Amino acid sequence: MWFHSIRPPGWLTAQLVNSVFFFLSGIFSKRELFGQFMAHKAKQLLVSFIVFYLVCYPFRLFMHYWDFRTLEWFDWWCIFDLFEVHGINDYLALNIPL
Repeated sequence: MWFHSIRPPGWLTAQLVNSVFFFLSGIFSKRELFGQFMAHKAKQLLVSFIVFYLVCYPFRLFMHYWDFRTLEWFDWWCIFDLFEVHGINDYLALNIPL
C-alpha cells in the first residue's frame, strides 16, 4: 500500500515490491518448515528454469538460422546473458518471458 499511496524512493521499484510480495505470501501460506519449503521450492523452480533455459538455446539458434540463413552473426555467448543484470525487461537473447 505504501508503494501505491506515496512517491516511493528510487530504489523501491515495482519489480522489487512484487517480488517481495509474492515471496512473502508464498512463505506464509504454507504450513511446512521454512527450510523444507525453501529446499522444495528451489528444487522445483530452479530445475524447471534451467531445463527451460537450456532448451531455448537450440531454439534460438534455429530461429537465428531461419531468419538470416547463416550463423555468422549469431551470439554464441548469449547463453550467459542470464548472469548480466540490466534495467530493462527484454535484455535476454534466449527467452524474453523467461
